[in-house]
Amino acid sequence: LASDNLGVNWAAKTSDPVAGVINGIAYGNGRWFAAGWDVATDYFIETSADGNTWDENASAFTDTVEGVSYDSGIFVVTGQELTTNLGTIWVSFDGLTWLKITNLKAFKLQLACAGSTCWVAIGLADGADAYVLKSLNFPY
Repeated sequence: LASDNLGVNWAAKTSDPVAGVINGIAYGNGRWFAAGWDVATDYFIETSADGNTWDENASAFTDTVEGVSYDSGIFVVTGQELTTNLGTIWVSFDGLTWLKITNLKAFKLQLACAGSTCWVAIGLADGADAYVLKSLNFPY
């Protein structure tokens, strides 16, 4: 879906950025960022300047990619390591180069958002128990 008038009217797009699942989308630094996985189970961030033409940034991500957020010049991607099941957070200041932060808990981080003094991420363990993580050092 796409809107060109502040969300009043929506139009379906005939071409998807990838043949897979988009788990989250964010806008920052003049670009759209879509997080998800494709049919080959590769995890990615797709980027677009206009919402029509997309470029894949898959090489950095070896974990599941569940969500993407942007605030105050910082991109945050949440997910889970495939081999250890530990929650992961990827941080970037440009949307191209990513720093991986591994959580010490075995659960999938699904979403992160920023407040005035910290980032908060949420996740699930064993599909039942919900967890909330708060960053100790702002901005990440």
